[in-house]
Amino acid sequence: AIAKCLNGSFARVKQWNTAHGLLAQVILMDQYARGCGARPMQNQKSVEKICEAICDKGHYAKYEMMELEQALLPLLRSEDAALQMKASRVLKRSSSKFERHSYHFDSMAAFAEGNAKAIEYFGRLPTLNRVLKRNSTKEENAYLQVLAGEVERQNRRESLNRYRKEEAERSTSNEKKLFPDSVKIEGMSAATPATSRL
Repeated sequence: AIAKCLNGSFARVKQWNTAHGLLAQVILMDQYARGCGARPMQNQKSVEKICEAICDKGHYAKYEMMELEQALLPLLRSEDAALQMKASRVLKRSSSKFERHSYHFDSMAAFAEGNAKAIEYFGRLPTLNRVLKRNSTKEENAYLQVLAGEVERQNRRESLNRYRKEEAERSTSNEKKLFPDSVKIEGMSAATPATSRL
């Protein structure tokens, strides 16, 4: 199946060119292939083309949250600044759809934009140097050290934001249980607030 994805055989099959058919190709050539022993980034260019088609055709709007992440992850590893920015735009558009997790999509969009700037400056993505067994320059090493600190701080901010949102939702849920909007009591309006009848 991976070979058919790579040689374009699936491109002629209608089912493999739907939103979820393209997503299946991404998973086969990317995550599944690496799980089967493929070299890191071995199929990157082929996967990028499919991910770009998903973005350009608007298929990403049909995905659930985890599906969207799977479809965009290869673009976040791309050494093409334009593809990083394309991923950022899609993530920003999708942020409102997954409102509860908007902070996650916003941070991924910022990550992609940071990658694009790094590619424009260094001519490549320094975070891939170890994976691709490339030697980092002194300047790239300095950048990677700063980036590691920023990622750690971002993770802490995300954890705090997640905790605050969950606490707010729990609090709202508990209030609704204690003070329902209406109580069906004969002779009283269903819309009468429960608190006014105490």
